[in-house]
Amino acid sequence: MNKELALDLARKAGLEMHLDYDGGVAYQDQFVLFAQLVARECIEVIQLGIARDGHDTPQYKRSMNHLRDIKARFNIED
Repeated sequence: MNKELALDLARKAGLEMHLDYDGGVAYQDQFVLFAQLVARECIEVIQLGIARDGHDTPQYKRSMNHLRDIKARFNIED
């Protein structure tokens, strides 16, 4: 998961980040996990659409491109 992107999204959403005893940000792992779960849900929705569209259609090819882009942006591996 792209940790920097996940934390940037959390900041943009106004999620409060508490300082831990080392002066770093606590709950980073939870913010990253949340962003990863949201991205995976989006991937799942696209995959369900792919199953309905069938292969070798313009919709299928467009959906595959969207999947690739989301996975790359969030650094999600299969």
